[in-house]
Amino acid sequence: MISLRPDQLDLRLGFLRPVHADAREKMAPLLVKHGQLTAVVAVEQGGCHLLIDGFKRHRCAGLLGMKTLKVAVLKKSVAEAKALLYLLNRPDGFSTIMEALVVWELVEIEGLKQVEDETAQ
Repeated sequence: MISLRPDQLDLRLGFLRPVHADAREKMAPLLVKHGQLTAVVAVEQGGCHLLIDGFKRHRCAGLLGMKTLKVAVLKKSVAEAKALLYLLNRPDGFSTIMEALVVWELVEIEGLKQVEDETAQ
């Protein structure tokens, strides 16, 4: 576990997990009241930390002016990071469109076969 400033996290996978205003409005007061209870999760990629879980916490931390976030860092490939993004966030709900986008990313961008996608779940 490390501490990073919110601006040190790579957000390029954020399009797979958009943060809606209502979710942000619910999360912000909890961060103020309790602080960060759960680390965000990032994958180390070429010297940067690619955020895969904790997009709401990250967004709220920036808006609240928090100086650092606790970050759990994993050593995974970008393809594994995308699959983990889905698996870690699945309990919160993914729309069918977002699930399809993750599968498309894994197949078309990362070069996995759909069979591999199905067994990764």
